[in-house]
Amino acid sequence: MVRVERIRLADLRKGRLTTALDRWQQLCGADRIYPREELGFGLLIATPEIMNGHSLVIDTSTDRPLDFVIAFYGSDLEFYEGRSLVAHRFRDLPDQDVAEAAVAAYDEAISERQPIAHRVRAGFGHQTFEYDQLILPTKNEFGKIDRLVTVIEERVRHRLRAVTAGEVMIDDNTELRAPFRQLDDMVARAREILADQADSRSASIA
Repeated sequence: MVRVERIRLADLRKGRLTTALDRWQQLCGADRIYPREELGFGLLIATPEIMNGHSLVIDTSTDRPLDFVIAFYGSDLEFYEGRSLVAHRFRDLPDQDVAEAAVAAYDEAISERQPIAHRVRAGFGHQTFEYDQLILPTKNEFGKIDRLVTVIEERVRHRLRAVTAGEVMIDDNTELRAPFRQLDDMVARAREILADQADSRSASIA
Protein backbone atom coordinates (compact mmCIF):
# COMPACT_ATOMS: atom_id res chain seq x y z
CA MET A 1 0.00 0.00 0.00
CA VAL A 2 1.24 3.49 -0.86
CA ARG A 3 -0.07 6.77 0.44
CA VAL A 4 1.19 10.09 -0.97
CA GLU A 5 0.03 13.32 0.61
CA ARG A 6 0.87 16.76 -0.81
CA ILE A 7 2.26 19.11 1.83
CA ARG A 8 2.84 22.84 1.63
CA LEU A 9 6.44 23.98 1.44
CA ALA A 10 5.71 26.29 4.38
CA ASP A 11 4.75 23.22 6.45
CA LEU A 12 8.03 21.35 5.96
CA ARG A 13 9.68 20.80 9.31
CA LYS A 14 13.02 22.49 9.72
CA GLY A 15 15.81 20.20 8.60
CA ARG A 16 17.31 18.72 5.45
CA LEU A 17 14.45 19.70 3.13
CA THR A 18 14.12 23.30 4.28
CA THR A 19 17.91 23.72 3.98
CA ALA A 20 17.78 22.33 0.42
CA LEU A 21 14.84 24.57 -0.49
CA ASP A 22 16.54 27.71 0.85
CA ARG A 23 19.67 26.94 -1.16
CA TRP A 24 17.59 26.14 -4.25
CA GLN A 25 15.85 29.49 -4.08
CA GLN A 26 19.20 31.24 -3.77
CA LEU A 27 20.36 29.53 -6.97
CA CYS A 28 17.16 29.90 -9.00
CA GLY A 29 15.70 33.20 -7.86
CA ALA A 30 12.07 34.05 -8.59
CA ASP A 31 11.77 31.51 -11.42
CA ARG A 32 12.26 28.59 -8.95
CA ILE A 33 13.39 26.33 -11.84
CA TYR A 34 17.11 25.63 -12.15
CA PRO A 35 18.40 26.64 -15.64
CA ARG A 36 20.99 23.96 -16.46
CA GLU A 37 22.09 25.56 -19.73
CA GLU A 38 22.82 28.83 -17.98
CA LEU A 39 24.31 27.63 -14.69
CA GLY A 40 25.48 24.11 -15.58
CA PHE A 41 24.77 20.92 -13.66
CA GLY A 42 28.19 21.09 -12.01
CA LEU A 43 27.01 23.85 -9.70
CA LEU A 44 24.27 21.58 -8.37
CA ILE A 45 26.69 18.69 -7.89
CA ALA A 46 28.89 21.02 -5.86
CA THR A 47 25.97 22.09 -3.65
CA PRO A 48 25.85 19.58 -0.76
CA GLU A 49 22.65 21.03 0.67
CA ILE A 50 20.88 19.71 -2.45
CA MET A 51 23.00 16.93 -3.92
CA ASN A 52 23.96 14.48 -1.19
CA GLY A 53 23.46 10.91 -0.03
CA HIS A 54 19.75 11.51 0.43
CA SER A 55 19.09 12.80 -3.09
CA LEU A 56 17.94 11.39 -6.41
CA VAL A 57 18.01 12.82 -9.92
CA ILE A 58 15.23 11.64 -12.20
CA ASP A 59 15.54 11.84 -15.99
CA THR A 60 12.06 12.79 -17.21
CA SER A 61 12.94 13.40 -20.86
CA THR A 62 10.54 10.68 -22.06
CA ASP A 63 6.80 11.27 -22.38
CA ARG A 64 6.11 7.89 -20.73
CA PRO A 65 6.31 8.41 -16.95
CA LEU A 66 7.04 4.78 -16.07
CA ASP A 67 10.08 5.05 -18.34
CA PHE A 68 11.52 7.89 -16.25
CA VAL A 69 15.08 6.87 -15.33
CA ILE A 70 16.88 7.22 -12.01
CA ALA A 71 20.03 9.04 -13.10
CA PHE A 72 21.49 9.50 -9.61
CA TYR A 73 20.72 7.58 -6.42
CA GLY A 74 22.16 8.78 -3.11
CA SER A 75 24.34 6.35 -1.20
CA ASP A 76 22.43 6.92 2.07
CA LEU A 77 19.05 5.89 0.66
CA GLU A 78 18.01 2.50 2.02
CA PHE A 79 14.65 1.81 0.40
CA TYR A 80 15.95 -1.47 -1.01
CA GLU A 81 18.44 -2.21 1.77
CA GLY A 82 21.16 -0.03 0.28
CA ARG A 83 20.96 -1.41 -3.27
CA SER A 84 21.62 1.32 -5.85
CA LEU A 85 18.89 1.95 -8.40
CA VAL A 86 20.99 4.03 -10.83
CA ALA A 87 19.92 3.57 -14.47
CA HIS A 88 16.69 1.78 -13.47
CA ARG A 89 13.41 2.78 -15.07
CA PHE A 90 10.43 3.02 -12.76
CA ARG A 91 8.65 0.26 -14.66
CA ASP A 92 11.52 -2.05 -13.65
CA LEU A 93 11.21 -1.47 -9.90
CA PRO A 94 9.97 -4.47 -7.90
CA ASP A 95 7.11 -2.52 -6.24
CA GLN A 96 4.98 -1.16 -9.06
CA ASP A 97 2.47 0.55 -6.79
CA VAL A 98 5.37 2.57 -5.37
CA ALA A 99 6.66 3.29 -8.88
CA GLU A 100 3.30 4.54 -10.11
CA ALA A 101 2.86 6.79 -7.07
CA ALA A 102 6.38 8.18 -7.55
CA VAL A 103 5.96 9.10 -11.21
CA ALA A 104 2.57 10.69 -10.45
CA ALA A 105 4.33 12.99 -7.97
CA TYR A 106 7.03 13.78 -10.53
CA ASP A 107 4.35 14.60 -13.11
CA GLU A 108 2.93 17.13 -10.64
CA ALA A 109 6.25 18.93 -10.41
CA ILE A 110 6.62 18.97 -14.21
CA SER A 111 3.12 20.34 -14.70
CA GLU A 112 3.38 22.98 -11.98
CA ARG A 113 6.97 24.00 -12.86
CA GLN A 114 7.92 24.69 -9.28
CA PRO A 115 9.26 22.88 -6.21
CA ILE A 116 6.68 20.69 -4.47
CA ALA A 117 6.73 18.42 -1.43
CA HIS A 118 4.95 15.23 -0.32
CA ARG A 119 4.72 12.92 2.64
CA VAL A 120 4.96 9.31 1.50
CA ARG A 121 4.10 6.10 3.34
CA ALA A 122 5.11 2.99 1.42
CA GLY A 123 6.52 -0.51 1.60
CA PHE A 124 9.80 -1.41 -0.13
CA GLY A 125 10.64 -5.10 -0.07
CA HIS A 126 10.74 -6.15 3.60
CA GLN A 127 10.70 -2.58 4.94
CA THR A 128 8.09 0.11 5.36
CA PHE A 129 8.92 3.80 5.40
CA GLU A 130 7.38 7.16 6.05
CA TYR A 131 9.37 10.01 4.55
CA ASP A 132 9.05 13.54 3.24
CA GLN A 133 10.31 14.39 -0.25
CA LEU A 134 11.10 17.69 -1.90
CA ILE A 135 11.02 17.67 -5.71
CA LEU A 136 13.06 20.40 -7.42
CA PRO A 137 12.68 20.98 -11.19
CA THR A 138 15.49 21.80 -13.63
CA LYS A 139 15.03 22.88 -17.24
CA ASN A 140 17.08 22.50 -20.42
CA GLU A 141 17.89 25.17 -22.99
CA PHE A 142 14.43 24.83 -24.52
CA GLY A 143 12.67 25.40 -21.19
CA LYS A 144 11.57 21.77 -20.85
CA ILE A 145 11.76 20.21 -17.41
CA ASP A 146 13.68 17.02 -18.10
CA ARG A 147 15.54 16.48 -14.82
CA LEU A 148 14.09 16.51 -11.32
CA VAL A 149 16.19 16.60 -8.18
CA THR A 150 14.47 14.91 -5.22
CA VAL A 151 15.68 15.26 -1.64
CA ILE A 152 14.44 12.72 0.92
CA GLU A 153 14.07 13.05 4.68
CA GLU A 154 13.12 9.82 6.39
CA ARG A 155 10.66 10.07 9.28
CA VAL A 156 9.85 6.48 10.24
CA ARG A 157 11.07 3.03 9.27
CA HIS A 158 10.06 -0.49 10.28
CA ARG A 159 11.68 -3.69 9.08
CA LEU A 160 10.34 -7.22 9.49
CA ARG A 161 13.55 -9.04 10.42
CA ALA A 162 12.61 -12.57 11.24
CA VAL A 163 9.87 -14.98 12.16
CA THR A 164 11.32 -17.69 14.40
CA ALA A 165 10.12 -20.03 17.14
CA GLY A 166 6.61 -18.64 17.11
CA GLU A 167 7.83 -15.06 17.67
CA VAL A 168 7.54 -11.98 15.49
CA MET A 169 10.61 -9.74 15.61
CA ILE A 170 10.35 -6.14 14.46
CA ASP A 171 13.49 -4.07 13.97
CA ASP A 172 12.66 -0.39 14.46
CA ASN A 173 14.60 2.65 13.36
CA THR A 174 16.10 4.11 16.55
CA GLU A 175 15.12 7.64 15.47
CA LEU A 176 11.36 7.08 15.28
CA ARG A 177 9.33 10.19 16.00
CA ALA A 178 5.81 9.05 15.05
CA PRO A 179 3.78 5.82 14.95
CA PHE A 180 3.82 4.00 11.64
CA ARG A 181 0.33 3.12 10.50
CA GLN A 182 1.28 0.03 8.51
CA LEU A 183 2.88 -1.83 11.41
CA ASP A 184 -0.34 -3.70 12.16
CA ASP A 185 -0.42 -5.02 8.58
CA MET A 186 3.16 -6.26 8.89
CA VAL A 187 2.46 -8.08 12.16
CA ALA A 188 -0.69 -9.65 10.71
CA ARG A 189 1.30 -10.91 7.72
CA ALA A 190 3.97 -12.34 10.01
CA ARG A 191 1.32 -14.15 12.02
CA GLU A 192 -0.05 -15.71 8.84
CA ILE A 193 3.44 -16.98 8.05
CA LEU A 194 3.72 -18.47 11.52
CA ALA A 195 0.34 -20.17 11.17
CA ASP A 196 1.40 -21.71 7.84
CA GLN A 197 4.63 -22.96 9.41
CA ALA A 198 2.71 -24.51 12.30
CA ASP A 199 0.33 -26.25 9.88
CA SER A 200 3.28 -27.62 7.90
CA ARG A 201 4.92 -29.00 11.06
CA SER A 202 1.64 -30.63 12.15
CA ALA A 203 1.23 -32.24 8.73
CA SER A 204 4.77 -33.61 8.74
CA ILE A 205 4.33 -35.09 12.23
CA ALA A 206 1.05 -36.72 11.19
